Amino acid sequence: MVNRLLVLVEASEKRDHLYEVAGDIIVDFPRHLQHLERHLDRLNYALASVGQKQYRDRIPLTDRYKVDYAMQEARFPLVSDEGQSPFPPTKPKTVAQRVAQRYAMQREADLSPPLGVPGGPCHVMQRIENRVRNPKVREELIEDVESGGDLDNQEASKVYSLEGEKGVEGTPFKSLVLTAHVQFRMDQRAVSVGNVQAALHKFHEAYSKEKSTNSPLYKRWEQDLDRGEAIRWDSPTGLTVVFTTRAVGVDNKGRKLRQATLVTTYWTGKPNPRPIPAESCAL
Repeated sequence: MVNRLLVLVEASEKRDHLYEVAGDIIVDFPRHLQHLERHLDRLNYALASVGQKQYRDRIPLTDRYKVDYAMQEARFPLVSDEGQSPFPPTKPKTVAQRVAQRYAMQREADLSPPLGVPGGPCHVMQRIENRVRNPKVREELIEDVESGGDLDNQEASKVYSLEGEKGVEGTPFKSLVLTAHVQFRMDQRAVSVGNVQAALHKFHEAYSKEKSTNSPLYKRWEQDLDRGEAIRWDSPTGLTVVFTTRAVGVDNKGRKLRQATLVTTYWTGKPNPRPIPAESCAL
């Protein structure tokens, strides 16, 4: 983006005028950007040295998921399967390399069978068996599921990649983001992507109804949607979804378009499935 800006300035017929009125900004902008990147690198190094656990419990749940989501989107783990903290991989330099890497990551993210189908502890353990290559990590994760334990986002990211699903037709939700932890919960609780989309569609129907009367509930929802606060929705379909949103533009009628990020989901009023020993599953 910076390079494109400089190229446009140099090619402009008003080049001399641009340098006359804003030359110091044009010349210094790349240097200030590099300076900012150095500060961010130092901050990242300091946080990595201190460790994530010290900060994890100090921030709100919604902020925690935003950070986890951002780290997954960056495509490198905080801790490797061997328990070490690797440096980020070298960024591809050519367009072809970037396209190839993106295609490879998309192929890696494809899940078969789909999320939540059929679901349950055996389904989760089979997913771990199929996708985790490190034998030690695979055994530890299966033991966690056997005992009824939870997989946090970092552990779940060894099994699941960040998923981007299509949005909900007829609503402002034009895309749906599923973190690794959410995918684990969907597999565990037999919740499919279609179930989530149906619940969000029902939320939009309720939201539209409240909007028509400008009710206090509508105003609260609108505020939470705009601020990216978590919204809990007990859908008439029997599924509870907790989600946040961010604006991604407007349609041709000026209505806001949003990306929804699922924080968690569960069948309303139903407990998690009981743990099952791995030997009872056909792994």
